[in-house]
Parts: sequence; C-alpha cells; structure tokens
Amino acid sequence: MLEGSGTHQQSIVSVPTLMLNITAIIFAIICLLASVVQALFVFTDWETLSMPSWVVLYQWFAITSAVFSLAYAYKFFIYIITGKRFRSELHQVSRRCRVHF
Repeated sequence: MLEGSGTHQQSIVSVPTLMLNITAIIFAIICLLASVVQALFVFTDWETLSMPSWVVLYQWFAITSAVFSLAYAYKFFIYIITGKRFRSELHQVSRRCRVHF
C-alpha cells in the first residue's frame, strides 16, 4: 500500500459529504427566508400597506418562491451526483414507469 493513499481516499469520500452538508445549510437558509417572506405576505394588513411597500413585498415573495424551487432542483442534482443508493432507486422507479406506459 502506498504511503498517504488512505488520506487521498479519505479526501475523496469527504468531498460529497461536504457538498451535501453545504447544500443542507444553504437549503435551510433559503427555507427560512422563504417562510418569513411568505408569512409576511399572508399576514400583512393590505389596507394599511402603501403601494410601493406592497410591490416590494410581492417581489420578495416571487423571488424567494423561485429560489426555493431552484433549491429543490439543485438538491436533486446533488443527490444524483453523490448518492449511489439514490441513483439506484431512481433507476428502479424509472424502470417501473416505463413498464406501465
């Protein structure tokens, strides 16, 4: 066995783990931001809100909703890249779908 090969193997394994951890943190921040903006959007008294404030709140609502959806797509691709089990289950599901159609 070559000296240092265990360290190389360990760093290869830790890259997907690091990607998944960073993705989870980013996803949690996006979910929190989207939830706060959506709560403001739902529970705001629209009669007392000025038109420019309403436009800004609506824009933030639209932006956070779009970013929230993109975060799900990003998370899906990260799982495809890093997860062997996820890929095999996805393959099984897609095979079942082809059989039924």
